Amino acid sequence: MMWSAGTYIEIDVDASCINGGPSDQCKDAKSTCVLVTGNYKCACNSGYYNNMGTCTNKIIVDASCINGGPLDQCKDVMSTCSQVTGGGYQCTCNSGYYNKDSACTNKIIVDASCINGGPSDQCKDSKSTCSQVTGNYKCTCNSGYYNNGGTCTIKGDNNGACTNGIDDSCLYSDLVCQSNNICTCADVATYYWDPDNKSCKSKINVDVVCINGGPSDQCKDAMSTCVLVSGNHKCACNSGYYNKGGTCTNK
Repeated sequence: MMWSAGTYIEIDVDASCINGGPSDQCKDAKSTCVLVTGNYKCACNSGYYNNMGTCTNKIIVDASCINGGPLDQCKDVMSTCSQVTGGGYQCTCNSGYYNKDSACTNKIIVDASCINGGPSDQCKDSKSTCSQVTGNYKCTCNSGYYNNGGTCTIKGDNNGACTNGIDDSCLYSDLVCQSNNICTCADVATYYWDPDNKSCKSKINVDVVCINGGPSDQCKDAMSTCVLVSGNHKCACNSGYYNKGGTCTNK
């Protein structure tokens, strides 16, 4: 209370108060005279915020809040009054957190345990989902992605980027991530990639039937090309070469 003309006047929320003064000097029953940044003020108690001079219950996660209202109106310190789908404002968890039983909790990293049937946004990486893995539920990378040091990264197609040392970084089982971090068939000298069947096939020997319009590297001998020969497409030696025992040799 403050002395004025022989009477005590109760002190409003966030106004200066008397340190060690009467316990009821603060006007709002949910406020207390405490030290705030160097001064004593009638501040709202824990769990309350100053709503236009009245100490009001702080707002729980995902409940409606006041756009442009006090910064501390949201109960969870990891939540903020933000606009949500539909145009309204709610106390939503900050980036990197999700609503777990009305408490903003750190989102779950890739391959860590998650809650079956829990919030859809509990996994930290947007390309991961809470799925059952060998009896346990974990935030696993979605189909077409792999765990690259905690980040779900798109798997490499043939000649696509991958991470050498991570077995599943290539999109198809026949592809291998080479030392240059590119997905190819295991032995590119012996096999070629068949994009239609998504598999590696043995390269075609000289004068053997090949696929018209197929992969440019389908012919085993580097000096042969798939061309039309007497009505059939075959891996024929290029101009200036001839077939010597299955090898294109300079004429």
